[in-house]
Amino acid sequence: MCAITIRHHYLPQCYLRGFLDEEGYLHVYDKQEQRFFSTKGTNDVFQEKHRNSIQSPLTGERHDVFEGLYSDFDSLMAPLLKKIIDSKSTEPPPLDLEERWKMMLCLGFLYWRVPSRDAQGKELVNRFGFRSDFFNIHDKKTGKPISDEEMRKIAGFDGMDTAYKMGLSFAPFYSAESYKTAQHWKFLYQDPGFHITGDNPILCRKDAQDFKEILDEFIFPVSSGMSYHQQQTLPKPKPWARFLLQVECGDH
Repeated sequence: MCAITIRHHYLPQCYLRGFLDEEGYLHVYDKQEQRFFSTKGTNDVFQEKHRNSIQSPLTGERHDVFEGLYSDFDSLMAPLLKKIIDSKSTEPPPLDLEERWKMMLCLGFLYWRVPSRDAQGKELVNRFGFRSDFFNIHDKKTGKPISDEEMRKIAGFDGMDTAYKMGLSFAPFYSAESYKTAQHWKFLYQDPGFHITGDNPILCRKDAQDFKEILDEFIFPVSSGMSYHQQQTLPKPKPWARFLLQVECGDH
């Protein structure tokens, strides 16, 4: 049996590296312990032991299959992040439309990857099983959807909530609106850099009522700039001296 990885990041290291200071340190505020700490590099933060591994119901052995899948999407995201970070406000938008769709896929996976979505993932499995208008499980012999009894049995396997969330990551691609709004992403810059992120870095304006809408309106900080995607048309951004979020707020 091949050795498996143990520590699994829920924020990609290629993303976290954009928030290192000049000496290679990452400065973190632990909200639970209410303290700041600094760490060299990105290895020891935003990770959990065996987060992306599962235990076989037959042999009891652990496999890190999800870690390998997430690594593939991290490899897709890394050059896109670098292209954004290396861009300048005076140049055309750093990502073309095809690259934005790739980033949209990476963000879909990141949206469901963080611990704050764990409870929601388990609740969704219990409520819906693996049935939706874009995701289902079929018997390979008959080609028909499996029975409700089989569905409940599978839903109880270790890691099925993670598999479910991975499936939901593709949901925005089942919405024609997502393809349209990707054309209007705004890339905003701050100079000097004022780099802030968190353990749930995709900031959504509101909770989505449909899984296909999770990236309809969001802000995503990306080190030297941030991608900003929403349906409303905003004035053309100028280089800003501070980190600034611009949203249309209703009455409070």
